[in-house]
Amino acid sequence: MDPAPFRVAIAGEFNSGKSSLVNLLLRQPVMPVGVTWSRQPPISLAMGNGITLVEIPIDENGHLDPAARAELESADMLIWCTMAQRAWCLSESDLIETLPPRLFHNAVIAVMRSDLLSADAREKVRARVAVLTRDRFAALVMIEAGSAIQAGLSEDATWQGSGASRIVAAIEAARETPRPVLVLTPADSLPPDTPAPELRPAPRWSDTFDILEAIALDPEAGEGRLWSEMTRRLDALRSTAPDSPEAPLFQRARAALDRFAYAPDRDTWAWDLAVQMNDRILDPSLTANHQQTDLQ
Repeated sequence: MDPAPFRVAIAGEFNSGKSSLVNLLLRQPVMPVGVTWSRQPPISLAMGNGITLVEIPIDENGHLDPAARAELESADMLIWCTMAQRAWCLSESDLIETLPPRLFHNAVIAVMRSDLLSADAREKVRARVAVLTRDRFAALVMIEAGSAIQAGLSEDATWQGSGASRIVAAIEAARETPRPVLVLTPADSLPPDTPAPELRPAPRWSDTFDILEAIALDPEAGEGRLWSEMTRRLDALRSTAPDSPEAPLFQRARAALDRFAYAPDRDTWAWDLAVQMNDRILDPSLTANHQQTDLQ
């Protein structure tokens, strides 16, 4: 009997480049790209060498249906796609938090279409995503899918430079590495000097501002996206750091966002508010001087 294939889940939010990555890894245009519909079952494709790629559908509302979740959670490896222009939003982090920890010992985050960014912006995105995902993903790869597809998937030099070869190497390494076995030990049998598990880093305003800035600069960001992202991130900051020096500022900003929830220009207004907040956090004297702003 042939051994079971090593199943690699290709997942990510709606329109995050999953199909482009599948085509890149298979080196042929098997999957349609730019599809605007999202209700499809998981699709399995043989990559060769006992490896199967499984594209996991997630709809435009971030919903993972039971069949797709079952496929994802039973995979041997996870590759998460995130678009460079809006890399690693809070909605992605929220969805990742619902997945079993065993998926992440060899998981890779692929930052798609990084070729659309300038060299400076590309490095900034890479550094930010690396910091925000370091407690979850074993590796980060910047993917230049567009240039590779335009030049031809079979052209070795372009394909190598696209980042696809790093993904393939990670898959092959993961296939050769046994999955760690989780052994549950009763707490009272642990040695007294056993260190406490490392806690995930709390959300920081600097990370929030970087993400809001990326959304503000993204011409394809949907209406209301910046406002909703800022709302959710302020809620996270308030809940994890209720006694921080910035907590009153977060509270006032959150209340201000609610007042403009239905304004037609709420994204523009939210970005102006974010800039004001960033100025105040970087220079607390602005608050002390009682400058007249929307946060008063």
